[in-house]
Amino acid sequence: MSFSLNRQALGGMKNNYTTEELANIPEYDSIQFLYLFNEGTEADIEMHNIVFDRKTPATYGASVATNSELDGTYVAGVAPDWSIDAGVTATETTDDINATPAQLLSNLNGAGQAFRQTGITITDGQIYIVEAGLRCNSGAGNVAISFDGMKDTATYSVSTANLAPVTGYSVIKFFVVANGASTNFQLTADSVGIELEVSQMSLKPVGGGNHMVMNHSLYDRSERGDNYYDFNGTDHYFAIDEARQSNLDLQNKWSCVTILRVDGAQNGSLTSKWNAVGNQRGWQAFRVLTANRRLETYWSSTGTNAISQVSANNTIPAHPWASYACIGTSFNEGVVTFVLNGVLLTNGSSVGTGTTIYDNTTDVLMGAAYNPTGDLAAFFEGRLGKQIIWSGAALTLAQHKHVFNILRSAYGI
Repeated sequence: MSFSLNRQALGGMKNNYTTEELANIPEYDSIQFLYLFNEGTEADIEMHNIVFDRKTPATYGASVATNSELDGTYVAGVAPDWSIDAGVTATETTDDINATPAQLLSNLNGAGQAFRQTGITITDGQIYIVEAGLRCNSGAGNVAISFDGMKDTATYSVSTANLAPVTGYSVIKFFVVANGASTNFQLTADSVGIELEVSQMSLKPVGGGNHMVMNHSLYDRSERGDNYYDFNGTDHYFAIDEARQSNLDLQNKWSCVTILRVDGAQNGSLTSKWNAVGNQRGWQAFRVLTANRRLETYWSSTGTNAISQVSANNTIPAHPWASYACIGTSFNEGVVTFVLNGVLLTNGSSVGTGTTIYDNTTDVLMGAAYNPTGDLAAFFEGRLGKQIIWSGAALTLAQHKHVFNILRSAYGI
C-alpha cells in the first residue's frame, strides 16, 4: 500500500518524521473522518458551532433566502422580498463599503415587531450557515436572529456593543440544521431605541463531508479553544443526522484515534453511531468508563444484540486528568485493540461474539450516545481534540504509535 497520508492531513504538526517512518499508516483514502477541532476561537459575534470533516472540505451554495444583499428598489423603505411588522420603522440607507442599498431599522421590539422573510425553502437535514452583516448606529441592548423549522429553533442573541464598527458591518455567523421543508427568518431587538443597519442576510447550504454540528442553544463560545472543544458532561454534543450522512457504515475493520482530557466523572461517549430506537447499535467507537478507568467499544452483528470489548480496569488515569492523552482503538473482524499514548492496553472482559458490524443508517454523535429508550446519554465531560476515524483499516500498534507521535505535540503530550 502506498503512503499518501501526509503530516498536514494528520493535523499539520511540525515534526521530523520521514516518509519511511510514517509508511505504515493506512493511506489517506482509508480515512473516514478527519476532525481537527481547529475552526478557531470565537469572537463575541461569531459562533463556529461546527466541526468540519477535513477529509472532504466544506462547500457553500447560494443563499436560499431571496435578495440576501438587500438590493433593488425599496418600497415604503423596505427592501424587495423582505417585510416589517407593524410598529417597525424601515428606511433605505447606503452600505458605506460597497455603496449599495442597505436596510435601516428602528423601533424593533421582540417577536411581534421584527424585520423578516417568510416561506424560505430548505432541505430537511441540510446544514446551513447563517450570515448577517449588522451595525448598531445607536441604542443599547441585544439583537436577536432566528430561523424556525430547524433542529434547533432557539434564538441567537448578540449584544449591540459588538455591532458598532466605525465603518463597515460586523458579520454574524452560526450554523443550523434543517428540520423540515421551509423556514421563516426574523431579526429583532429587545429595545425600541436600537437603530440597526443590515447590509446582508443569507442562509447558505453547506456541502462536503461529514461535518458535525452542535445546536447553537447549547453552545458556549468560552468553551472553545483553538484545537479542542470543552464538553460540559450535561448536554454538549455534535451530531451528523442520518439524512446528511456520507458512507458512514463501518464494517469488519475500522480504527479511531482521539486526543482528549477527561475532566469529570461522566461515563462519556466520544464517538457513537446508535439507532435512537430499539438499541440498534451500528458502531460506537469509544466510551470512557470513569468509574472503572477503562475504555469500551460496542458493536453489533445483527443490529439488536450488543457485543462489547473493554480494556482492563484501571488502565487509564483516574479523572480529572491534568493533561491530554491520545487514545486509540482498532476493530479487526471482532478483535479489538485499545491503545493509550502509543502503549497497548490489556483487554478486559467482553460480551458476545461477532466479526462484523451491522449495516444500519442512523445518527452519528460525538460527545454523547443514544440509550435503549432513545434518549441522549453518556455525555462526555472534558476536552475533546483531534479525532481521526479510518474505515476498512485496522491500525496495528506500530501504526497507532506513528499517529500518536504526529498528533501529540499540539497538546503537549
